[in-house]
Amino acid sequence: MTSGDGISHQNLDRQIPPNATRDRLPSAVRKGDLSIWSVLKHMVGKDLTRFTVPILFNEPLSFLQRLAEYMEYASILTEAASSTDPLRRIELVGAFALSSLSANAFRLSKPFNPLWFETFELDRSHDLGYRFVAEQVSHHPPVSAFHASNDDWEFFGNVSPRLRFWGTSIECQPKAMFTVKLKKFNETYTWEAASISIHNLIMGEMYMDVNGTTTLKCRENGYESKITFKKSSSWTKSGPDFHFEGEISHNKNKVKALYGSWATFLASCPYATFHNKETHKAWVSAFHKCLETKSDEVPLVSGSTVLWKAHRKPQESTQFYNMTYFALSLNEKPKDQEAVERLPPTDCRLRPDMRLMEDGDIDSAADEKHRLEEKQRAARQRHKELKTAVTPAWFEAANDEHGRGESWRFTGSYWKRDFSASEDIF
Repeated sequence: MTSGDGISHQNLDRQIPPNATRDRLPSAVRKGDLSIWSVLKHMVGKDLTRFTVPILFNEPLSFLQRLAEYMEYASILTEAASSTDPLRRIELVGAFALSSLSANAFRLSKPFNPLWFETFELDRSHDLGYRFVAEQVSHHPPVSAFHASNDDWEFFGNVSPRLRFWGTSIECQPKAMFTVKLKKFNETYTWEAASISIHNLIMGEMYMDVNGTTTLKCRENGYESKITFKKSSSWTKSGPDFHFEGEISHNKNKVKALYGSWATFLASCPYATFHNKETHKAWVSAFHKCLETKSDEVPLVSGSTVLWKAHRKPQESTQFYNMTYFALSLNEKPKDQEAVERLPPTDCRLRPDMRLMEDGDIDSAADEKHRLEEKQRAARQRHKELKTAVTPAWFEAANDEHGRGESWRFTGSYWKRDFSASEDIF
């Protein structure tokens, strides 16, 4: 039912993702007595990716697996690739770009830094129709590259995160560039990631905010989408806002408004409707009221279409690093020896420190993490002394074709599954 101010409330009826395989880890998160301040006080203003932090601050996933979480809503790309309406296509590609943020909501543990040449594959061609592979292509600076595809689309990019500690908060600048290609329409969509901040590291309850504006462009059809993330305000007191607003324009003419919560949903409606002064004021008020009361309903402006809604989280997700169903599946042990042998020896699932942490053996995990880091340092020193050139196995350096700087191109050879020359990193 729509009120006089043009706002209705809808229960999103969020579902469990298709083919979810587990709703918990073998062991719940272990809360230690270690103070974040005691670890970070000497690192103010510095890049945290260059420092080793205690394993209790980690979750049992590699950053490469966190990149694979972009694929949770890959069905949106398949829908975009079949639409004959270019406006609908940019709506959906934009929804896909935004959807990856939802896995970060209340997810405050740090993924493991990938070892140099570490890889992760997610082959869902048998059930969801796509396959994904990522590789750590550089150690200093850290750069992760990935590529995913099915018959209708390609999605690829590279990420070089920078983490800085500012006393009471941590800022993450992803330095990430992403590209989607819709094959049928010969269209390319490009965007870069927004930065993220984690607040209240010393006192109060920690929370995460997304900052800045993300712009998605399709040069072939003249459409552009912009989303601006709103900073936490007096509405939200000491927690995340989740609020964003944006627009879609065609040849600089604004045609659609975008709005919602980056944790739960994205909707679109006619631009003029959303930006009616009274309607906009009513929606913002209704949004923050729902946020404050933790309502299962979301406010929608009259004439809106919900483009994306987040999957439901497991009931006990707070006991397991606030992971989604999708995230919980990523480090599952291969079912048998045959499944192990299909993977390269560099795959994250075979990384012993993460496996021990997932199983709850924190002390042994910390020892293994230290061993692996020392092994990596020794290998780097050996390469330096011998002056041997080492390059990634599955990606090659290239210039981004859209002028965004250095990029990494997938060679395609990974899926031939000849892993005989893989590095010994574990």
